[in-house]
Amino acid sequence: MMPLSASRLSCLMFVLLSAALQAHESPVERIDRMLRVWAWDGRLHLRYEVSYNERSALLELHAMDTNADGTIQEQERHTYFAAKAERMAEHFEIHVGDATRKPISTGEVMLRRNWRQVYDLSVPLTTLASGENVLRVAVRGMHIQPGEFRWTIGSGQAGAAPRAANGNPVGRLKPAESAKDSAGRPSGDIELSFILEVPPAPTKAGPDTGPERSQTE
Repeated sequence: MMPLSASRLSCLMFVLLSAALQAHESPVERIDRMLRVWAWDGRLHLRYEVSYNERSALLELHAMDTNADGTIQEQERHTYFAAKAERMAEHFEIHVGDATRKPISTGEVMLRRNWRQVYDLSVPLTTLASGENVLRVAVRGMHIQPGEFRWTIGSGQAGAAPRAANGNPVGRLKPAESAKDSAGRPSGDIELSFILEVPPAPTKAGPDTGPERSQTE
């Protein structure tokens, strides 16, 4: 089979994009989302997985092809998703006590089958007291497209956390009662509350004086 020229690839992309646009009367697409939350190595980690459909994916391909040559270069893909990861992080707010923090992107966007994209975000957890700490994860401005929003605790992979194999767990993360009511809600402005149980810091052992002797010896 002869390789496709840039012009033929451009025509093919245009035909596919036009067909996808005509196949849907409404520009509003269903986009399902999955949020995984875990605490590890002094940080709160968020793994945000977005499931698009074919039409949305083709629109993104069109946006990636900035020089309109009908091909997606590695630099075009990297630039597009790096900017998108930053925009995605802006939708999240992490509330730790009275402090509000914005997470940052902590890795390249992972592209998976069936038009899925996975974003890794995190924020440092500092000045946590031992015992129960209330954390709130707010997802803002996600009400534009309809779709299901789900969440869970854990990275979804074997082990404690990806990219942090040498770290340590911060504490035990569990949902507060208000978070349990948000499972399966349509995507929108959502706030999830969690309790992070931080164990007390280990105390330094004193000098070894040997076993205690009975006073009656």
